Amino acid sequence: MTSLRDFEYAGWQKAAEHYEPFAALTRLFVEPLLDAAEAGPGKQLLDIACGTGVVSQRAVARGAATHGIDFAPNMVAAAKLHCPEAEILQADAEALPFADARFDAVVSNFGIHHVEHPDRALAEARRLQRR
Repeated sequence: MTSLRDFEYAGWQKAAEHYEPFAALTRLFVEPLLDAAEAGPGKQLLDIACGTGVVSQRAVARGAATHGIDFAPNMVAAAKLHCPEAEILQADAEALPFADARFDAVVSNFGIHHVEHPDRALAEARRLQRR
């Protein structure tokens, strides 16, 4: 039996090159997400499940020092192409490679429901966000 993690990984590896039509839909939510996160100059922001870099691009445009993570290497490669100004890494949302309280804001635009253990991913996001 395939785990949710394996299913998602395989799907996102394939989806990277054909993601743009769907990304157009997710873009509708980016500005309100970044407004809520108060993304802007002087802010450190982490974009979890960054995909092709849609949120990371807008966060950088607002002046935020931006890191993006995704667990699918093809998505990471696409995000690096679309948003070279951000630090994009391959990483697992359930075990993030950053120190506690590293970011002013941690966001995910339609990403958390794609992880096998959303509670772990949310705990990681909370661990990384300054309070």
